[in-house]
Amino acid sequence: MKKILVVGGGWAGLSAALHLSQNPNNQVTVFEAAPQVGGRARGVRFSDQDWVDNGQHLLLSAYTEVKTLLRLINSPPSHYDEQDFKLTFFKPKGKMSLTFPKNPSVVAGLKSLIMAQGLSFKERLQLAKFMRQLNQETSVPGLSAEAYLQRDLSQNLIKALWEPLCLAALSTPLHKASAQVFVNVLQACFNQARAAQILWPHQDVGQFLPKPVVDYLRACNHKVLLHSRASELIIRGDQCLGVIVNKIPYLADAVVLAMPPKTAAQLLPVHPLLQGSKANLNQFEYEPITTLYVKYEQMVNFPQDLFGLANSPFHWIFNRQTSGQGHFLAAVITGPSHMDDLSATAMADLLEQELQALGINLPQRVSSKVIREKQAAFSCTVAAQALRPSNNSPLNNLWLAGDYTQTPYPATLEGAVLSGRLCAMGIDATC
Repeated sequence: MKKILVVGGGWAGLSAALHLSQNPNNQVTVFEAAPQVGGRARGVRFSDQDWVDNGQHLLLSAYTEVKTLLRLINSPPSHYDEQDFKLTFFKPKGKMSLTFPKNPSVVAGLKSLIMAQGLSFKERLQLAKFMRQLNQETSVPGLSAEAYLQRDLSQNLIKALWEPLCLAALSTPLHKASAQVFVNVLQACFNQARAAQILWPHQDVGQFLPKPVVDYLRACNHKVLLHSRASELIIRGDQCLGVIVNKIPYLADAVVLAMPPKTAAQLLPVHPLLQGSKANLNQFEYEPITTLYVKYEQMVNFPQDLFGLANSPFHWIFNRQTSGQGHFLAAVITGPSHMDDLSATAMADLLEQELQALGINLPQRVSSKVIREKQAAFSCTVAAQALRPSNNSPLNNLWLAGDYTQTPYPATLEGAVLSGRLCAMGIDATC
């Protein structure tokens, strides 16, 4: 049996462990320092009766890696819904609305544009031309997403549609975001049948995937140890031989560090082969994401389950009815905000004023909770692409997993899960 240690029980670490468990010759142990798994996508307690996500997450049907994990643990399709991605931004006067087609065909795309609201005829033509070029795009290195879009689209169309989409997908402002990564995300969504659909879990995100993966691993006689903090790697020459956890040494044939960049850098020892890796990992910058959850006495009646607010400090509004919480809404703010110091009650007051101005009437509020993740996602800039390491580290038998590694995607759950699978494939091929 090959002993493999996974340090970190987030989605990247759980993905690596789950894929490694498919090989009967592997014995996997996952160490998680926190009292629960899930990392940046886990459940948190809202009240004695209710749990929510530690930040509202958006899963797309284009996320094939996440859906592969669901198949491996035999998660029934009844645990989630897939709905058409209808993108709507409400304004004080009017709205912009566009339903993305289920199939990547010219006819479906034209029909979608014809049915769109809030776009001029000229903007529809621009959008049709842009989407056609997007399907054929191969490489746009060195460009920001803003510079890339300005080549073919009007400023109004960029501001109304692509700027909020870029902020949602890359968690990075348009002027800083990598055009290449933005193109990768758009192609994944629009070049495959039924890819541009939203995948809605029927429970909080922790119950949806992290917990079932742990249950699966333990049922297959692999270990998931909580409250287990790694303090040091065991290195001999150019080999990683294991890790010290809670002052206990664990030896292994391979070690996967599934941790955020700067946390991984702290664990990497001073070693000639690791100087460049440590320096790069410490250069990553981060973007904050704030999620406001509000619970009401009655079901919230919204025009749709997800929509954006134009010219508002709140970027996206989610109706959590699909997650079995019809009394809840979630409002997401990506990036720094002037409301960073406000209480949940004050933020809920402002949100309700904005929604009521749009004609959306809300029931009586029960309570609210704000979750601020100051380092929610790495800043997916043009410069950051040169910092992203490969999954195979310079030390033998030491692997890196996380959405920040060299995947085509930004800081997404899909990127994290993909990195875990790539580590597992590399370990099985080399160890």
